[in-house]
Amino acid sequence: MKLPSPYKTRPLQPKVWKQHFGAESYSFCELVLTELCDAFLFTQESRFRFLPDDRLAAIYHACHPPWKFWDWGDSMELETLAQNLEKRFGIDLTKGHSEITLGEIVEMAIEHQTRSE
Repeated sequence: MKLPSPYKTRPLQPKVWKQHFGAESYSFCELVLTELCDAFLFTQESRFRFLPDDRLAAIYHACHPPWKFWDWGDSMELETLAQNLEKRFGIDLTKGHSEITLGEIVEMAIEHQTRSE
């Protein structure tokens, strides 16, 4: 799937992720963004066009605007992402996370890892 606007015109932002989470947690950022790109079929090269404050619902709606719903349909991106994050990090996105940001997902992954140690 092509990266939708406004994400496709953004420069890559790995420094923003490092500043937000620190170098020690950067690998969690990479893993979460990789899962996002896998679920939405974006290229891995585009994963750092997303920012910690980007909302998952906004990314989904950018891919599936209401006026194109019948043309494209839903490829179950959110369900795929939720399932993959549950397997990898123990994150449950099915309960009350409709406005969750990518940064919050990374925080949940870090928290899960900390509890597991």
